[in-house]
Amino acid sequence: MKNILMAAALLTGLVATGFGQAQEERREDKDNKEHSLPCRQERLVIKGHGPTGKANLDHSDFPSSFTPAEFAVLDNPATNMFNQTAINQHFAYTFRFPGWPSANGKECCRCIDGATVTITFKALQGGPPKSPTSANDVVTILSSLAPGPGHVVANQDIWPNGATTGQTETLTFKVPCKFLSNGHLSFFVQDDTAVLSAELSLSSCCLEGERK
Repeated sequence: MKNILMAAALLTGLVATGFGQAQEERREDKDNKEHSLPCRQERLVIKGHGPTGKANLDHSDFPSSFTPAEFAVLDNPATNMFNQTAINQHFAYTFRFPGWPSANGKECCRCIDGATVTITFKALQGGPPKSPTSANDVVTILSSLAPGPGHVVANQDIWPNGATTGQTETLTFKVPCKFLSNGHLSFFVQDDTAVLSAELSLSSCCLEGERK
C-alpha cells in the first residue's frame, strides 16, 4: 500500500450533530477584524479519536487504486487505531464537518481561509533515513475533491532524518477551501508510525440567523 500512495502522489504533484463519536468538536466565535465580511465568523476545532475504521472512514477520499482487500484492513478498528503499538499497521482517518452549500442549497456557512491539520506521530521502529522502518513512512492528506485518481492534497516524509524508536514528531498542513466543501477530509499514515493525536481547525463565515 506504501507504493500505491507514493505513486498516486506522483500522478497528482479534513459540525453538525449526527457524525458519530469519532471526533470531538468545539466552536469558537471570532470577530470580523480579520476579514471584512458581512457575517459572523467562527473557528471549528475537531479533535480526532475513536472509533476508527469503517465507522469513520469516507472511502471516496482515498485513491481509486485502493482495492476492497486494502479497505477491509483500514475498516478494521482493531488494527486501524490511534496510538497503536504494532508495526506493519497502516492508519487512516476521516474528519467530518459541515460542507457548503448546505443541504437546503443555501451557503449559510462558508470556509474563509482553509483548514489547518495538525498530527502528532510516534516512531514504532527506529532506523536511518529511507530504511524500511518508521524512517521511510509518509503521511498523505486526501480529499475526494483533489484532482486525479490519487486524491492527494499533500504528502510529506514524517522522518526525513531517520527515527529512533519512541521518537515523536508533530506536523501541520494547510488545506485550501476548495478541498473542503464536501464536508470531509482524510489522511493516511504508513505502517511503522503510530498517530498519537490529530486535529483539524476550520474558520468559517456564517450569515446570522441562516445556519441550520
